[in-house]
Amino acid sequence: DYGWNKILNIDPLQGSVKSERPLSVQTPQAWFVIKRLKKAKNNDDATFITEYVKYLQENGIPIPEIIENLQGQRYIQFEGKYYIVERFAYGKSVLRKEASFEQFREVGRLLGRVHRLSKSYRGPLGNPDHEYSLNKAIDLTLDPAAKWRERLHQYFSEEERRFFESAIQKNVIQIKNSLAAMELQVIPGDINFG
Repeated sequence: DYGWNKILNIDPLQGSVKSERPLSVQTPQAWFVIKRLKKAKNNDDATFITEYVKYLQENGIPIPEIIENLQGQRYIQFEGKYYIVERFAYGKSVLRKEASFEQFREVGRLLGRVHRLSKSYRGPLGNPDHEYSLNKAIDLTLDPAAKWRERLHQYFSEEERRFFESAIQKNVIQIKNSLAAMELQVIPGDINFG
């Protein structure tokens, strides 16, 4: 029992993007955060994300615990959107401009550990073409409707555009062929093509 029947306080969580602020919820038993999974468009996405977080936790990455609901799911769907409930993580926020060199170094080490772990993660779906897979990210690059192509049209001549498109396509195909057997998973946000 987490005390959901007696909520003491609900507030937007400070220090996050205003339009997408998670909610801080305090009950007599504990303090929680309700957060929207912005990248989740369906149950498979929500399952993948929450299982990935669980995998990182099980491998020593300090991430707030996601609380399971009464049905044993680690996410909630409400009005077509997906949410998680996490245990509140106590600590101090540090602004980038106020961070020390050692704090940056520690964040870099932690990110390196996350990347190494992501290489061995196959996900609950076992699908190398899932939305967060490297295969999917590379396919998006080759998509003729990719946003980066629009930017080429804004800034470069027709000849320069053909050169860039050819070079990018050749390199991406070469990368895809080299990595085809590896079936790596990508951390959402690591690859941004537009």
